[in-house]
Amino acid sequence: MSAYYFLVFLSMGSVLPFYTLWFKSIELSEHQIGVIAASPAIVVVLLTVYIGNLADKARDWRSTIVLCNWVIAVLVSCLAVTQEFHAVFLFWTLSGALLLCMTPVLDAASIRMARQRDIHYHKMRAFGSLGFIVGVLFSGWVFEHLGISRFLWVLIGLAWMRALMSHSLPKFREGIETEKVISEKGFDTTSMLHRRWFLLVLAGCALIHASHSYYYTFGTVLWIEAGLSPSTVSLLWAWGVVVETLIMWVFASLAGKFSARKLLAVAGLTASVRWMIFGLDPGFSVLVMVQTLHGVTFALLFLATVNFIANWTPVTIAAQAQSFSSAMNVGSMALMTLVSGYVHVSLGMSGYWIMLVICVVGVGLILLGMQTGQGMPEQRPKPVV
Repeated sequence: MSAYYFLVFLSMGSVLPFYTLWFKSIELSEHQIGVIAASPAIVVVLLTVYIGNLADKARDWRSTIVLCNWVIAVLVSCLAVTQEFHAVFLFWTLSGALLLCMTPVLDAASIRMARQRDIHYHKMRAFGSLGFIVGVLFSGWVFEHLGISRFLWVLIGLAWMRALMSHSLPKFREGIETEKVISEKGFDTTSMLHRRWFLLVLAGCALIHASHSYYYTFGTVLWIEAGLSPSTVSLLWAWGVVVETLIMWVFASLAGKFSARKLLAVAGLTASVRWMIFGLDPGFSVLVMVQTLHGVTFALLFLATVNFIANWTPVTIAAQAQSFSSAMNVGSMALMTLVSGYVHVSLGMSGYWIMLVICVVGVGLILLGMQTGQGMPEQRPKPVV
């Protein structure tokens, strides 16, 4: 499992920082890049529950993971045949959406197996972060010395490696066949929507999450336009993930001292500072220091959100509540990614200030939710990490 997590996130690290450079190299416009980048997330909002239901109804979650990997490998291979906008849009959207839908299934299956077999999920997941770092550094070196044209072959090669390696995954449900894994009742969204303060906090988290869209979509392009080399950019990305991993390891102690809502507010305020400095087009030394904040703006935000939901929802709807939050995050990220191309054309590096405004609004919603929910002490059980 650790090796598979390593490969999955190595693939993401090899692709995420550099795909916009490849899109530009095949002469797609900023507007087209924004549309393509946002499309997988939009499809995920529509498909994620359906894919999850299929995985639950299958004999084992493994079969869904294997099938998704093979379909992804075929779809990305089609990009070697044609790189016309509509074809790239179709194949990238479908393959990206399947990968985004498959990852939560992998996580859910791994957590269930880890609990059944008394092993540590977070240690398996840590290999994923390590793989992301290796992927960023490896691809940065390859694309700098061999050219961004090699991106497609890296993408295709890693997709086929994932497909082949997925067959080595264990049978996740082995030993727990008698457990009831399919809920008889759906997620009670009405009860959640009635908790105004709860929904305000989730909406604030989604906006802070979405404020990362410009960084993910055009961060590499902006840095290279500012004169940094691909390998230098890959180092910046890798450093951010290193700090992210460190935050994950110390989160348990933070969650024991502060409420999840306070940690969410800290993550949002930190992200606001990060985007403000990025918008000033700082030098490399400042960028390194600001990238250190990624551990707070991403890892702390993610883990605090998971804990917030777990602290306030009963066990009977815990998974559905997490899915509801995930849909909000993905949907908001998709919308912001969609407009990123327009922001890049109009504002360039100053586009980060738009992300700053969005982030500040998100923090405001969290603080409003904290005020509205005053007098309701937040439970802080063992952190969900």
